[in-house]
Amino acid sequence: MESASVAAGHGAHEHEPHGPPEANRSSRVEAQYLGMLLFIISEIMLFGAFFTAYFFIRVVNEAGWFPIDGKDLPVAIAGVNSAILLSSSLTMHWALEGARRGNRRALPQPFLDRMYDDFDRATRAAVLRLYRSVDDVAKAGERRARALRPLDRPALVLWGRHDPYLRVAHAERQREAFPRAEVRVLEHSGHWPFVDDPVTVAGALRAFLDRQPEHAVTPQLEAA
Repeated sequence: MESASVAAGHGAHEHEPHGPPEANRSSRVEAQYLGMLLFIISEIMLFGAFFTAYFFIRVVNEAGWFPIDGKDLPVAIAGVNSAILLSSSLTMHWALEGARRGNRRALPQPFLDRMYDDFDRATRAAVLRLYRSVDDVAKAGERRARALRPLDRPALVLWGRHDPYLRVAHAERQREAFPRAEVRVLEHSGHWPFVDDPVTVAGALRAFLDRQPEHAVTPQLEAA
């Protein structure tokens, strides 16, 4: 069923225009490449300005080019500068550790491969259009929560404790829309609990559906 749905989905999008959204129609460079290119250019401009100013000052002052007269810096200042230089990579280390903590369990390689294959140019454009279609996401969510709350529908909320994008505090907030929601925080999961802990997620879903008389799990679903 899943493969059929995927095939149908690809067929439905074959005739849709590909490429970035209208706002980025002039861009033909991948974001990662463009970002690195701009970084290199900015570094060249920054240090080029430093060296240009240095050489200009020496020429105006009619100072000899080289050698430059040495000056002794205070030991304390030199030590602080050295410490800053040596510790400047700590922020990168902390960022990597934070990313690793975001998913305590490694995502399966087939899942990562499929994400990479599916996240093509047209998909990225669709995601951008989706985000740009809502001016204020928070207010839109509040409006929908107010509309859903009077219905008081049963709901199951499964949330990864280590989700780096949507903090675990948002799990309890789902009761603003679903007052009777069962909230379960998965201690070892990140942003994709259904991927990094599918057994626990499937068990929780089956148990929840079994408690709903009108939506009891059928033998066919159990076998699947």
